[in-house]
Amino acid sequence: MNNWRVTAAIGIAVILTAPACIEYPNCENDDHCKEKGEYCLNGKCAQCRTNQHCDEGNRCVAGACEKIPGWCQGDDGCTGRQKCRNNECGAECLSNDECAANEECKAGQCQVKPSCVVDADCPAGQECRDGGCVGKVANARCDNLEPIYFDFDEAALRADGRETLRNHAECAKDRGAPLQVEGHCDQRGTEDYNLALGEKRARATRDYIVQLGAKKSAVSVISYGESRPAKFGSSESVFQLNRRCEFVWK
Repeated sequence: MNNWRVTAAIGIAVILTAPACIEYPNCENDDHCKEKGEYCLNGKCAQCRTNQHCDEGNRCVAGACEKIPGWCQGDDGCTGRQKCRNNECGAECLSNDECAANEECKAGQCQVKPSCVVDADCPAGQECRDGGCVGKVANARCDNLEPIYFDFDEAALRADGRETLRNHAECAKDRGAPLQVEGHCDQRGTEDYNLALGEKRARATRDYIVQLGAKKSAVSVISYGESRPAKFGSSESVFQLNRRCEFVWK
């Protein structure tokens, strides 16, 4: 009787201490996943646990091997004009040395070098446009010079006016013909005040054109004050049109 009890006790102890049965995809270690060629990750069998478990060019993300973005083995593995450097797709060029003789490296791309920067780089009768020398088209853009506009009670040139005057100065230099700058005002203020303000606007405009290279002797000024409005009315939009300088070839 005592032997039976001892045997039973031993059997129960063996049952209690035997490891529980682990079923896929559950795991406690890599041995439980090796038949699938996988690894134990947080109690579950997974394709990988570290980057070393993945093929070259891939990385382990949440137990799965994924291709590394931008990874490459050669230029053909990159998109567009990118190049493969140290297994990573990047800029087409890092310096001018990586471009052809007639190209330069700009913003990571090889671009054709401009044949000119300013008009002086071009032969006589040509001008520099978009990095290339082309025939001058001064007649088309110089026949009718567009006016420039001023803020209320101001004779200072605005940014948009300065940009317009760049063209006008080039026209004055190309044509060599006398150019008259006419100053105008809206109807607010006295007649004498507006005549003086119109002259200030015309002189400021003339001085800027001369500063850009036109001959001072070829550019004259006159003020009409409020006497020649571009448009009649009393709204701010009308006032804006009348606060201007116009240009007339003589």
